Amino acid sequence: MPNAVRSRAATGDRSPGIVDTSAIFASHFYFESAASLKFGGTNEYVNGPKMDNLGLTFTNQLTVGLWVKWDEGDVPDAWQGVANATTSWLGLDDGWGIYWSGANDLNFFINNFNANRAIDGNISDVYAWNFVVGVYDGTLGSENVKIYVNGVVGSITDDYTANITAQDTSNVQLGQTANDMSSAGADWTIGNLDEFGIWNTALSIEEITALYNSGSPINMAINSGNYMAAENLALWWRCGEVGDSNTSNGITDRSPVGNSNPGTMINMEDEDIDTVDFAGA
Repeated sequence: MPNAVRSRAATGDRSPGIVDTSAIFASHFYFESAASLKFGGTNEYVNGPKMDNLGLTFTNQLTVGLWVKWDEGDVPDAWQGVANATTSWLGLDDGWGIYWSGANDLNFFINNFNANRAIDGNISDVYAWNFVVGVYDGTLGSENVKIYVNGVVGSITDDYTANITAQDTSNVQLGQTANDMSSAGADWTIGNLDEFGIWNTALSIEEITALYNSGSPINMAINSGNYMAAENLALWWRCGEVGDSNTSNGITDRSPVGNSNPGTMINMEDEDIDTVDFAGA
């Protein structure tokens, strides 16, 4: 088969498989980025634009999704960050974030890291690739804050109905808990992150399932099958796409909004664009 790429062999299986690229590209289900970003802990993160600069309006709906794989031998500790757009970890009153609160506990919060949060405490293998999605829908009557891991909603949801705050002051960041981290090494990612997206709508379970079960990570900038939120995709960092680099504004935005919201690797090296370990393998 001359035209082939690496892909998932089956639903939920991150092992390599071989698929016909002509079929993949015809359906828009493809994975052309053979890399992820590797974070080593203290002070290593990707800094992006403020939420207000993403080109779409965020009021009381938000979805944040990405693939997460922790380093083997290192157990996630309380407050270790994955992604955020919150100005102050101690402020308790603005933005959003995804972070660990224990060895198997991932949290997604809105406006207050210690409240207004959803929790999945049943992650079976933190050292495998896990697809994590935080969803906020302030228009619902209950269960407004949810976190999904590999297409399954977490064990704890939260009822919260307020607008997302601090969008003009909080930068989108990968690899740490909050914008004001400085010294506590437990507050950074130790592992790999990949395929990071932000939407200004609450993705449905059908859309989340499509993103997870597509055989290869779906092209999030194009509607396909049950995924119909391409026009709501405000940011998409593929975290190792061809052209990404360890330079100023080196992580390219692939969203359809305008591709004008890149990220900058802070305190990271060229080797942190990890071509060995990526979510498509």
